[in-house]
Amino acid sequence: MRIGIYGGAFNPVHKGHIKLAEEIKDKAHLDKIIIMPSGISPHKSSGQLIDSYHRIKMCELAFQGEDYIVSDLEIKREGKSYTVDTVRELKKIYPEDELFLIMGSDMLLSFHKWYLYEEILTYVTICATTRQEDISLDELKSYSSEVLKKDTLIIDFEPFECSSTKVRNALVSGEDVSSMVPYKVLTYINKNALYTDRYTPVRQLLRSRLDDYRYIHSLNVADSAR
Repeated sequence: MRIGIYGGAFNPVHKGHIKLAEEIKDKAHLDKIIIMPSGISPHKSSGQLIDSYHRIKMCELAFQGEDYIVSDLEIKREGKSYTVDTVRELKKIYPEDELFLIMGSDMLLSFHKWYLYEEILTYVTICATTRQEDISLDELKSYSSEVLKKDTLIIDFEPFECSSTKVRNALVSGEDVSSMVPYKVLTYINKNALYTDRYTPVRQLLRSRLDDYRYIHSLNVADSAR
């Protein structure tokens, strides 16, 4: 089988994540995609990362069907979680299958800086997403052949313009995120009061009564006062 590995914080998972997975699965002819919520990343602060239990549950609600496997492999790992550790374990689980590591073109161009990147390439083929206004296809192919010394699968992808940061900020402000987050995931977020704090009701009240400019101004004054 051809199996994709799609890692990320998924904090929270949104429609952009789902669109990318669906397009990659179709264009790269993948049989399955492993959705891999991250543990403690060596590259990012985990300060805003909600409990892993909730991220797993949201991914299970967003990625349903036999084409997807939601894995807690990285979350269960103690300490910093490196990609090389993940692909080592996955290759033991799927020794006869072809593994594809899914990432964006920006991540691809820094891949030579990843911990033990050469070993990673012995286990997987990189599947990088790009779009026409991003880095040129020739540049990506040149990087793959000259720096990584291995062919890379480049997939042209028109993204759903969304980010987890944008969703979190909107939730804290009490804004409607139904256009960005699947219904089942949004229901779960609301039920468990995720991405809220004791000032959320105040922000929601401000948002309902002020225009965009004055609302942002009020938040900035609050930050300065604090």
